[in-house]
Amino acid sequence: MEFNSLVLEIKQLPVMKRLVLIEIIAESVRQELGASSVSPRLGMGMLRPEGVVPTDEELKHDYINYLDDKYNGLK
Repeated sequence: MEFNSLVLEIKQLPVMKRLVLIEIIAESVRQELGASSVSPRLGMGMLRPEGVVPTDEELKHDYINYLDDKYNGLK
């Protein structure tokens, strides 16, 4: 069955049958990911910056300085 026709048929199903279908697909994907060597958590931590992470207070001051420069520079 072609993907587009499958999507059209799914959209015509009642809501409860679509919810059941979602659960079936989700379980299938969970099983497949569990059986493979790829971890579902593979992407976690990919955006961790190198070096020391600034504190909330440092970020706050940097943002205040940014806004100050931005709006005082317009005068």
